[in-house]
Amino acid sequence: MVVHLTMLGSKILTAELTDGTMHALCALKKEGDSTFAAFRFVLALLVANLLITDTLIAVANAADNSISIIVPEDVLKDYQQFLASRDPHGIRDYSGTGTRRDVVEVLLAVQALRLGGITEQPTFLTADSYTRLIREIQDGRALLVGTTLWRDDVALVDKDVYVSQSLIRNGEFEAGLFTSTSNTRALNVRSLNELQQLSAVSNKDWSTDWQTLQALALKELFSTVEWESMVRMVDGKRADVLLAPFPTTADLTLVVGKITLRPIPGLKIGLSGSRHLIVAKHHPKGSLAFIALEKGLTILRDKSHIEQAYRDSGFLNQQTRNWTQLKPPAQDLSRKTKTGIEQ
Repeated sequence: MVVHLTMLGSKILTAELTDGTMHALCALKKEGDSTFAAFRFVLALLVANLLITDTLIAVANAADNSISIIVPEDVLKDYQQFLASRDPHGIRDYSGTGTRRDVVEVLLAVQALRLGGITEQPTFLTADSYTRLIREIQDGRALLVGTTLWRDDVALVDKDVYVSQSLIRNGEFEAGLFTSTSNTRALNVRSLNELQQLSAVSNKDWSTDWQTLQALALKELFSTVEWESMVRMVDGKRADVLLAPFPTTADLTLVVGKITLRPIPGLKIGLSGSRHLIVAKHHPKGSLAFIALEKGLTILRDKSHIEQAYRDSGFLNQQTRNWTQLKPPAQDLSRKTKTGIEQ
C-alpha cells in the first residue's frame, strides 16, 4: 500500500506501508517533527481503516455462513403477516391471514430445517425476480430458496444446486384463470375456443406457466417480471387473465393489496411438472443444509403436513375439484409475445 501526503506547499511525501514502515518513520523523524507527526496521523487513520475493513469482512463472512433463505419481497411480507410473531415450529394450521402457496412453502422450509437438525434461526433475503432467486443460489450468495421452483427450470443449474424432493408432485398443480371483477367477457368464458379470444399476462421466466399459456394459443401474451405488475395489468384490463393457484377465500377471489380478481368460474388449468426447493452447493453450509432439509421434508411428508399446508392455503382446493380442466393442444412455442420477440 502506498500513501501520498501533500504538505509544506508543493512537497510530496511518499512511504510504503510494508515491513519497512518503521525505517521510513525513523528517516522522516530526521526531517523534522512536523513531518513525522503528520505521517503518524496518516498512519493511524490507515490502521483504523484496516481495522474497520477487517470487521466488515468478518461480518460479511458471518453473513455468508448464515442460514439465509431468499424469497420474493411480496412473499416475505405475506409470510411475516401470516406468522404474526408466532413460533413457526409450533404451527400446524396453515390457514389464516396472508396464507397462500408461496407462504406455506417458506414455513415448510423453515420447519424442515429444524426437524433436520439445524437449530440456528434463519435470516431472510429478498430478490426481485424468479431469475434472480435462482442466480443468488447458483452463486452461493444465499443458502436456500424458500419457495418451490419448477424442476425444468432447476435443471439448467443442476451443477450448482442441490435439488430437494418434490413438494408439489407432477399432476398436483392446478391454477385458475383470474380476471378483473368487471371483465364480463372473460368471466363468461366457458370453453377453450372462447378463452383463445382473450389475452394473458405472465412471466416468461416461469417456463412451465409460459409454455402452458403459449400452448393454449391465447390471442396475446404479455410478460412482466413482478407479480404485482401482473395483477395491476389484469385489474386495468391491459390483459384479460393471469394464472394463479386458487386461494382459501369462500368465493375464490384473489386479493392482492387493494385489488380483487375473480377466477373464471368452472375452468381450471393443469400444469405439468414437479416443484422443488433448491440449496446452494457453493455456500459454506450447503451440504449440511441440504441433508437437514431432506430429512425434515421426509418427516413432514410422512406426517401429511405438506398436503395439509397446501390444502389450508387453498392450493389443493376442494371447491374446484369438479371444475373442467382445460387441456392445451400440442404446444407451439414459436408464437410471439406483445413485444414481437420469438420465444
